Amino acid sequence: METVSSFTQSMHRDGRKKRDYGPQGDGSSTLYRGIGMIPPSPSALPQFSGTAESADLLLLAPLTTIHVGRAAIEYLSVNILQFVLPSYEKHASYVSHVPCRWGQEVALDHAVGCVVAAFHALHIRDNTQSLSKHKPLSLYTRALQFLQQALKDPKRSLSAETLCATELLCLFEYLTKDIDKAWIQHARGAARLIEHRGPRMFTTEFEKSLLIGQMGIITTEAFFDNKHCFLEQGAWMYALRSSISPNEQFSDRSERVVSLYENMIFLPGLLKDCSTIIMSPDEHNGALHEALVHKVDMRRRSLLSWYRKWGRGLPPPDDIENERFSWTADEISLWPEILVTHQACMLMCNRILVALDRTRGHILEPESQEIATQIMTIRHAPRTNIRAGSMMASLSVAQAVLATASDWDMDMAEVPLPLKYEAHKKRVLISPEKLSFWTGLIGIQIR
Repeated sequence: METVSSFTQSMHRDGRKKRDYGPQGDGSSTLYRGIGMIPPSPSALPQFSGTAESADLLLLAPLTTIHVGRAAIEYLSVNILQFVLPSYEKHASYVSHVPCRWGQEVALDHAVGCVVAAFHALHIRDNTQSLSKHKPLSLYTRALQFLQQALKDPKRSLSAETLCATELLCLFEYLTKDIDKAWIQHARGAARLIEHRGPRMFTTEFEKSLLIGQMGIITTEAFFDNKHCFLEQGAWMYALRSSISPNEQFSDRSERVVSLYENMIFLPGLLKDCSTIIMSPDEHNGALHEALVHKVDMRRRSLLSWYRKWGRGLPPPDDIENERFSWTADEISLWPEILVTHQACMLMCNRILVALDRTRGHILEPESQEIATQIMTIRHAPRTNIRAGSMMASLSVAQAVLATASDWDMDMAEVPLPLKYEAHKKRVLISPEKLSFWTGLIGIQIR
């Protein structure tokens, strides 16, 4: 069993070690073992062709990072330009493949047009504002019509260009909040298209980028729906691993990020199974309960191993502002959002374990509250403020843990002291009301 704050103590130890950025794409990483030969992904971007509109689309690459999802919409609606413009060159995403596909799919062309028009409208602050606002909405309506036509065609509905058009309309919702709940509809539509295509249809660089671009959204939406994520299936995990670019260190397609999300993908299902047992404890036998605790423990240990490997030589969470760390441009903008995603995953694992076994709370709850405080610190640090939009989901998890800290501490105090230390103790479930209240603060409705 982990000692008190062993997770955060290991971060301090790792932060003092010599800088080591991990594997250099030589195929020796454990992530590559046992999954066959994976063809390397070329680092060069596709040759540019197309229009000025498709060139402007490249500026919006930061909005396609896997760390940006539903929780970021409100923040981005106010801070979109501050989030996008300073860091677009650090994000090579599926939008970099769009210019060379101009004219190949009418639905994609019109999706690009409405998104870029919405982006241009953000710059206008004069008397023509109402007119500039009307144009993106008009183009959006037309883009929807062409997308619906493509989705009705059996062949076009499976094309990468149609999937890209769907994902681009999610960007439109980041740029304007005029259409209620449309972002969720497009995000879930893109997820259904990905699932419909199947894991074997993500082989080109464009297709891999489209898959990775939705990986975070698919996972977080599985949380909100309180269900297992389809990406946890073996064939999908293989497709995700095949999308790794060996030479990348901090991008969405780096082994550092993909291996983190390989862990996160399983968490919605673990929470779902946890809630099922807690809501109806008499309908489930002890063997299922024990098996689930083991699964969550294994995932937690995997996350600890991830940090020991990929956090080596990088600033620990409570030292993110220390000037002695010589940051590269990518580390400044990308490492903090990767780190808080990892920490949010740790919080989810800890809380699920405590919910399934309150006797674990005297160890895991203090650790969770410390991690949650660190997430809040990183979010508000001057160095990381520029990337705040990609930290909103992790921030909501941290806030929910802190808001329910005293309630869960009280629950732990109610556990008889001998039960906390018995080798073969009976596991004590948390109450359904406390689990529902905590998850509800995150936006997850337990059913």
